[in-house]
Amino acid sequence: MNTSRVILGVVAVVVIAALAYLGYQNFLAPVEPEVQATAEATPDLDEIPGAISAEGRVIPAGQVSLSTTQAGRVIEILARPGESVAAGDPVIRLDTGVLQASVDQAEAAVDTAEANLQAANTRLEQTRRLAHTEEQPARSSAWSDDLPVEIEQPSWFFDRSEEIASSQVALDAARAALETEQRNLQNTLQEAASSDVLAAEQRVANAQAAFLVARDVYDRSRSSPDADLRDEAQRTFEIARSELDAAQDNYDQILTTKAAEDIQEARARVAVARERYDTALDRIYELQTGEESLDVRAAQESVTQAEAVLAEAQAAAQAARLALEEATLVAPTGGTVVQLGVEVGEVAAPGAELALLADLSSWRVETTDLAETDVALVSPGMPAQISLDAFPDRVFEGVVREIDWVSEDSRGSVTYRVTLDFDPGGLPVRWGMTAFVDITPP
Repeated sequence: MNTSRVILGVVAVVVIAALAYLGYQNFLAPVEPEVQATAEATPDLDEIPGAISAEGRVIPAGQVSLSTTQAGRVIEILARPGESVAAGDPVIRLDTGVLQASVDQAEAAVDTAEANLQAANTRLEQTRRLAHTEEQPARSSAWSDDLPVEIEQPSWFFDRSEEIASSQVALDAARAALETEQRNLQNTLQEAASSDVLAAEQRVANAQAAFLVARDVYDRSRSSPDADLRDEAQRTFEIARSELDAAQDNYDQILTTKAAEDIQEARARVAVARERYDTALDRIYELQTGEESLDVRAAQESVTQAEAVLAEAQAAAQAARLALEEATLVAPTGGTVVQLGVEVGEVAAPGAELALLADLSSWRVETTDLAETDVALVSPGMPAQISLDAFPDRVFEGVVREIDWVSEDSRGSVTYRVTLDFDPGGLPVRWGMTAFVDITPP
């Protein structure tokens, strides 16, 4: 009985307290002022340039690969990975047996070419002396030669080269005139093809040839003691002479025709044109004496050819020596050997990378996923912070060095490679380590 009363009393107290609190909140508690909305919008973080982040990899400041242009067996490796080399130091040597033989053969060809050139020069000098000696009488008479009264300049006025050049012009004109007259004769003969003129001419030509042969036979038979032989030779000669007389009489009768006259005149013009050409050619030959003689020119051509052969042999020898030198691969610049592509005894293929050298004195980072939307905000000289997976507790200061002009495709996205300089501070960084870059635009 007493317990029930206690419980009921507690419940009553709780109810009364709750009702009192609600009344206070609704009627007695002070009212706080209502917050007014502001007209200033919250800034969009995307419009505020922040750090530009990208992933990359560590690379040395410089690198160069060694390769060969010729196949060869590796006989010696003089620098292993991790070893430093200076510019010009040998790194790999290939077998040089065949290359040395090529050099020896090429140098022997040079010796032969030099000897041939010396012989050609000797022949040229001998030919010049002989030509000069043969020309001496002509040079002496040239001073006393009487030229036609139509020529006012003395015989010595023009030098030999000028005379040859002018005579060549005359020879060309004579050749052109001969060709023209020959064409005119052919046209005349075609026009007269239907007449008896051509047949008559052919008969005369045939008869003349037969007569000359018969006459020679007859003349030789006259010294023979055999009367029958002499009689037969004379009979043949008489027949040939009769045919020649008949052919000539027939041609003389046709010659009175217009066609025959045209042919005769055309043949005469051809004969004169040919003689003009031959005379002009004789003049050229007459002037081609001494230094201008054909023998001297031929000797000069021999010297020129020998010089060309020597130059070719020297070039081949130089190429052979260069190939021999390239059998030893040397470091083009100082650095550290970081990788070898061959071992002793293996055959090096042309163009294959045989060794990789790097400048490990300074390091860089090149990005691998910098998006095209960010590259426009990056420029050389911008500061950056660099972290490496290998050293998670370290942050390195870096500077943007260069930005590629050409994009790359990275998993379907357009990216640009950015290279940054940084100092690892003596930490043992390695080529290819993963790096994270935060570039800070101004």
